[in-house]
Amino acid sequence: MRTPIKVTALLVLAALSPTGRSQAQNTWTGGLGNWNDGANWSLGTPIDGDTVNIDNGGTAQVDALILPFFQDLDLATTPSATGRLEVLPGGNLVSSRVRIGNQGVASASVAGGLLITGNGSIYVGSSEQSTIGLTGNGELTVGQGGAIVSADDIQVASQGTAVLNLQTGGYGLGGYSVVGKFGTGVWNQSGGLYVAANDFEIGDGGRPNQAGTPGPREGTINLSGGTIFARDRMAISNRIGTGEVNIRGGGLAITGDADNEIGDGRENSLDIGRGADWTAADVLANGVSGNTSTFRVVGDQSVIAVGLDVTMDVKNVMESSNLVATVTGPSHTPILAGRNALIKNGNFLVELDGYSPVLGDEWSIIQTNVDLTDALLAFDAIAAAEDITTYDRNGVEAAYGDIVTHNNNAFTNNASDPNYLGVDGPFKSLDFSAAPLSPGLEFEVEYFQDEVLLKVVAASTGLAGDFNNDGFVNAADYTVWRDNENTSNDLGGNGDETGSSAGVVDAADYQLWRNSYGSSVAMSAAVIPEPTTLVATLAGLAACATAKRRR
Repeated sequence: MRTPIKVTALLVLAALSPTGRSQAQNTWTGGLGNWNDGANWSLGTPIDGDTVNIDNGGTAQVDALILPFFQDLDLATTPSATGRLEVLPGGNLVSSRVRIGNQGVASASVAGGLLITGNGSIYVGSSEQSTIGLTGNGELTVGQGGAIVSADDIQVASQGTAVLNLQTGGYGLGGYSVVGKFGTGVWNQSGGLYVAANDFEIGDGGRPNQAGTPGPREGTINLSGGTIFARDRMAISNRIGTGEVNIRGGGLAITGDADNEIGDGRENSLDIGRGADWTAADVLANGVSGNTSTFRVVGDQSVIAVGLDVTMDVKNVMESSNLVATVTGPSHTPILAGRNALIKNGNFLVELDGYSPVLGDEWSIIQTNVDLTDALLAFDAIAAAEDITTYDRNGVEAAYGDIVTHNNNAFTNNASDPNYLGVDGPFKSLDFSAAPLSPGLEFEVEYFQDEVLLKVVAASTGLAGDFNNDGFVNAADYTVWRDNENTSNDLGGNGDETGSSAGVVDAADYQLWRNSYGSSVAMSAAVIPEPTTLVATLAGLAACATAKRRR
């Protein structure tokens, strides 16, 4: 077991070391060597309050408890500098702030040890948000038994280019967690547990008054294993940047309470294009374009639980907000939300990966008003399988249940919540171009009060009013229309897509059916039955049919 460090006990920096030396900038001069070997440093082994630089292309290895508390730990502080830090099993290192690749090229790995910042952030890539645009390049890998803990934020590519790799058995905890604020950030997680104590922001982009700061403002998360727990929200394109999250495996739970919340989980949203601090007028005034926000779910090997809402560009400031379902088989991981899915401003895209859908296949894409109990148990089981030692924000070892505490109260409050809508759709657009089906088949999206379904159905005959696609316009098509009247189910019953009838099954669709009654694929015209005959036919159908509604 690693030795936990209580950071608060180390925050008072000593003015002098036992040798009487004043705090200073202390630079690594060795090649591959041990941190505690004074011969590897310009001023001897670092002391409390030193600013520590590794700029000479060397590698400093930490394999023991390092008690001094450093003012800054900087790797590659100039454009031509390189450096590396390795925290090995048994190693524990504490600094006020850590910057990995601030202007040059640097890397760090933490495996079996602990890297902590006491009152500052961990930066991978350039830390400053300079108007000239810094181009530092950093990479941080957290492996088996390793832990990174920040009393403040963890930022990957505030500027420059940066990658954070979280692997099996690794642990991370930070406040606001940012991937690609102004730079290009990538977060690859194949295992481990990461806890964002506040917002998890991907592709932030800055406020309108920062529009002149060089970009490209891009962030990407690739989750294939392990778990991410967000105590606040996950905001893709938090402000105006480009963000992408790809979920292929593991668990994502946006179900906690941030530092300023007490047990209500009211900020637990998955925002696919948040656009915080921006308006449509700001976008126009600053000439913003090309900012896209994407959430992709691949296959059926993950758990996705959202305590409150899923939102898609509700502020209408993104060039596109995209939900992508990559279908790999007859089942698919749905996004489970405690309250709403606000998807009117979003696009839905389908991709195929190694699977050829067949008639009758259907996949639940989003569910709302969900009791998340089972999903959260599954999430916790994934985390438990990693067998990770967890720490609080002071670097003190803590139980998993003290670090990961879920809110699951939206489901019980929805009945009295005036903001409960369920699925607020339909999607702005549908794109099946990356999912070719066999001849005679097509995709259909159905919207229900608390669910969005993707289905494979028989291809439309193209015959107006043929709502069941059997090649004939007859009384059976009326049944389809009637069972879906006043809904946004994307069925053949929604034949009229003009004006106010677009996206809803209504009287205009009935009129289309009535005008085409008796037609067939083999006929160009037919006689509409007399009103008395029609009324009698419909009355008989109404007596025996059952309404189709899915909750």
